Amino acid sequence: MNRIKLDDFLTFKFLSDMKFNDKGLGSLLVTNMDNDNNNYRSYLYWFENGKLNQLTGSGYEGPYQWLPDKDEIVFISRKDKENDKLRESGEEITSFYHIGVHGGEAVEKFKILRNVSDFRIVRDGLYLCYYNIDLNKVRFDELDEDVVDFEKKRYKEQEEFVVFEEIPFWGNGEGVNSKFRNHLGIYDEEKDKFKKIVKDDWDVTAFGTLGNLVIFAFNEYQDKMDIHSKIAYYDICSRETTVLDIGEYIIDDIKFISDKEAILLGTDGKKYGINQDRSIFRVDFESREVREIYSHDGGVIGNPILSDSKYGGGKTMYVESGFIYLNCTEKNESRIVKIDTEGNVIWQSNYLDSIDDFCIFKNNIYVIGFNDMNLQEIYKIDKDVEKVSEFNKHIHDKDVRPVESITLKNRSGGLVDGYIITPSSYEKGKKYPTILNIHGGPKMQYGKIFFHEMQFWANEGYVVIFCNPRGSHGKCDDFADIRGKYGSIDYDDIMDFVDYCIENYEYIDKDRMGVTGGSYGGFMTNWIIGKTDMFKAAVSQRGIASWITMFTASDIGYYFVDDQTGATVWDNHDEMWNMSPLKYANKVKTPTLFIHSEEDFRCPSIESIQMFTALKYFGVDTRMCLFKNENHGLSRGGRPKSRVRRMIEITEWFNKHI
Repeated sequence: MNRIKLDDFLTFKFLSDMKFNDKGLGSLLVTNMDNDNNNYRSYLYWFENGKLNQLTGSGYEGPYQWLPDKDEIVFISRKDKENDKLRESGEEITSFYHIGVHGGEAVEKFKILRNVSDFRIVRDGLYLCYYNIDLNKVRFDELDEDVVDFEKKRYKEQEEFVVFEEIPFWGNGEGVNSKFRNHLGIYDEEKDKFKKIVKDDWDVTAFGTLGNLVIFAFNEYQDKMDIHSKIAYYDICSRETTVLDIGEYIIDDIKFISDKEAILLGTDGKKYGINQDRSIFRVDFESREVREIYSHDGGVIGNPILSDSKYGGGKTMYVESGFIYLNCTEKNESRIVKIDTEGNVIWQSNYLDSIDDFCIFKNNIYVIGFNDMNLQEIYKIDKDVEKVSEFNKHIHDKDVRPVESITLKNRSGGLVDGYIITPSSYEKGKKYPTILNIHGGPKMQYGKIFFHEMQFWANEGYVVIFCNPRGSHGKCDDFADIRGKYGSIDYDDIMDFVDYCIENYEYIDKDRMGVTGGSYGGFMTNWIIGKTDMFKAAVSQRGIASWITMFTASDIGYYFVDDQTGATVWDNHDEMWNMSPLKYANKVKTPTLFIHSEEDFRCPSIESIQMFTALKYFGVDTRMCLFKNENHGLSRGGRPKSRVRRMIEITEWFNKHI
């Protein structure tokens, strides 16, 4: 077996966005890392009867749809370099291409003068487009020709400054986005006409179609974005929009089940706040009645299982032939659940270790996921689970270490799930350095799936341990609810897990342990080093130092911090400070590396800068690596060279200090 290397993830293929057409032809996007150009390249594939074929070759393919009743795909591509030049001058433009799956080259079909990020085909020649718009900027295509050059010049001059008028004023992965909105519009290919179908100040977050009807969820702004969504539907024929007043819901997705009713995936958050588990609600357009029809007992709707070997999104909810299909997670496994419109469970699939996307055609269910310590592949789920692709078969030649499950009781009598990976050099009777890895969220979870960084460290001779403490997904809302308790019951669970591992696995060297984590895991790393000196080294990634600065600087701070701490700086400053790792920085002795991204607006870089400065002030061995042109998703979606450097920084820090 070959050892897993630090940069092996450069060879992984990431699968996403699976679809079927009316004839049963399947398709998906396959993304590779392009290390030479320091970016990602995405290609369209199609398959029939399990046989996979690459369809496109430019690597710039994006969202796509099957044309109705045709073996032909329409897709967005950024391969036209002339469009890039236009964008630099402030133009908004998106090129659509089409290609037949049985031969021929991709041909440009049309251009739309909008920044389209997704679309649906209403019918042949009519497209519903989801696009981003900057309300600060005039639209060049709507100006008289004699003033276009003047406005373009003014646009370039305005690149030297930005103006904020609302919160959030920036977004992770977006940059400064004050007055930016996501809109919906209809494009008529025959007439080459585009019509916006939402109001300027609406920010669309989810949408669906049924014939000539469009349904969508949107947020409104009055100095700040309201996190509760409204819903509306639009009739393409009559051009009428109807807004439905349904009360306060956080909506993740919405779909029609008839022309009079819709289902939404979301929560009212009344009992557990914004992190409350999502449910399925049925909405009646005439009565405005909203009725919860399904919540997933013993698990959660969606897939919160983490890995650094995923890229691209996937579906949680799918409607087909009057039934609703849901991607659900129970403990540390995923399955597809089929329900009717009353919420009755009709069928449940077998489990996979992680289902990241799925699609249904005539009761045949295909999923993209992880299973049996493989990287992502396509699986067909029937009576059994059948793997039908080998995109990542090269991983079989590597020393992929098994993941052992651990369960222990916490101090309240509840169960905490954890995992341990032994080093590839393992010999009975020897002791090994150990890395504790803490996940983000906090309402996410680890599972028994391939995680490159942990497999690499195990191949480097480390034991790796990780767990799902209170605050994590995988159990229930009560277990996940740590509002106002950050750094208390979650800290107890993590440290009890560490003690359990030391006591029960004699090969762990308790005098050579390190701790790391990102986002919430970075918060907890910062917290741990202020509470205990048991770890010989720490790596805090994109973490939180102070809830006070998080409230005012993070793109989600004004509603997330208030919800999670139950306090603001004006009504309970001391409570926020007591839950902030920065308060305890004067007690830190652990050599600590801070990793952060300059354009991280979820947990802004000032968080790590504060901790770094404090530790330097108090004479602690510390180092900070700040990545330019990267955001909060560095470890999962950062540019290849940045991801490689991140792994080098972490591993060299642990090798030096443990």
